[in-house]
Amino acid sequence: LELLEAAFPGCALLAAEGAERALELCRGAAPDVVIMDIALSGMSGIEATLRIKALQPDTRVVMHSSYDMRVYRDGAAAAGASAFVRKSKVASELVPVRE
Repeated sequence: LELLEAAFPGCALLAAEGAERALELCRGAAPDVVIMDIALSGMSGIEATLRIKALQPDTRVVMHSSYDMRVYRDGAAAAGASAFVRKSKVASELVPVRE
């Protein structure tokens, strides 16, 4: 979160512990972007992405994971994620989009 706060000053950034909390936050607001982990407690990030897209179709979801596996990429895309970024690549692939 600190990396993103530094990279995107002036943006409201919220963090959620688990998929259910992320869904609660999305019910209360229409975020422009959600950065979703694949591995979450309660339900997977892929299932949470499906639910977020049902609630907020215009919200863009960027899926990220420590593992760059085809099954995760395909699942993220099928759920409606706009992008997939490996956690080790956040600084080089996600942060530069601000420019």
